[in-house]
Amino acid sequence: MIDVDQVIKLHFLRLGPSKAALREDATYSAQIRFMRNMVHRLGIVLEDEGVPDETAERIVRGVLYGAPTEEAAELRMAQAANAREAAIRRAASATMSERDARKMFGL
Repeated sequence: MIDVDQVIKLHFLRLGPSKAALREDATYSAQIRFMRNMVHRLGIVLEDEGVPDETAERIVRGVLYGAPTEEAAELRMAQAANAREAAIRRAASATMSERDARKMFGL
């Protein structure tokens, strides 16, 4: 069976949730628990259906972060980070401080 927990760790790296957010935000915490349960179930179903581990891992990665490999996921994470930074700079230059823009984007 694939190591679903390892795949989920990379997903959390992409999201960048703080431990405080997991502790303090009940809704976010519930959503994370739900997502973990669903991904674990998906891993079990794929194993039960005889899907090879490599294929199953690519499917789980695709579901979680839209990329079938760790390298592609890291590239997408970098692209998403660059896009967020660009949006922050645009927002800050248009109407607000960079600090306020970062706050608006949850950073």
